[in-house]
Amino acid sequence: MRLLLVLAALLAGLTVGADARAAAVEAGTRPWPSAAIEVWVAPDVKRTPRYRHLTRAMAEWNRVSGVAFRETARPGRDTLYVFAHTGSRCDALTGYRAGFTHEGRRLRGGRITLGACSYGSVLHELGHVLGLMHEHQRADRDRYLDLSAVNRVLAGCAPGACEEARLNVGRPRPVILLSDYDPCSLMHYLADQSAKARSGRFPASPVWVRWYRLTPAGEAAYGLCRARLKPVDGCGWSKTGQKCQVTCQDANVVAVFHGLKPRQACWGRPVGRRLPFGL
Repeated sequence: MRLLLVLAALLAGLTVGADARAAAVEAGTRPWPSAAIEVWVAPDVKRTPRYRHLTRAMAEWNRVSGVAFRETARPGRDTLYVFAHTGSRCDALTGYRAGFTHEGRRLRGGRITLGACSYGSVLHELGHVLGLMHEHQRADRDRYLDLSAVNRVLAGCAPGACEEARLNVGRPRPVILLSDYDPCSLMHYLADQSAKARSGRFPASPVWVRWYRLTPAGEAAYGLCRARLKPVDGCGWSKTGQKCQVTCQDANVVAVFHGLKPRQACWGRPVGRRLPFGL
């Protein structure tokens, strides 16, 4: 009975054939109880340029998806906590959490940590907050990406030596919400991840200069999605893995996941829901 209740909760509000396309939600991810998300920002974040990135990124997700990030002076029961990071990294918990620990404190809602990262990176991390997984870790990725070189690198890693690489580009993950593959997704990594290798976060290898190549199916999908991207000055907006804008597909799957009506019409087939056991 408990399993049936869990499955019902995972699938609640996700209608087969709803007008959302591409992007994906990993099995086990929970939507926020309300599409209005209270956001508490630590004072040391407000004193930095990253605060401007945050407010701009929240406004953009509000505009395209229908969710409502609302800053609050005092955390409530379910709150997105925004903390500072002393380095350049940004990261976030994916989706809503009924309980998590941060620096010894038990909290409820979600968490995003901001270092000296770009607006596009903040936009990407808020996608995780709203439930989106990495597009390139979907279980159907091998049809669209040639990963043979990076798979050899990861297979040769000593135990514990490649944890961050495996977490962010490794094994495919089962999903509960899925539609057409989107190489243009905000949640897709760029092919060039050499900076992570130089920093020591990924294992040293020349493969990270171009860790994947698009297959013929991937090239076809890229042609479809690129035609819908809008040029953005000073940003590599036309690349696979762009971090310049929320795509129509990204926005609509967030809306459907939170029980909202999508605001845009996108290319591709309507989204489908799946039991959380992969493809």
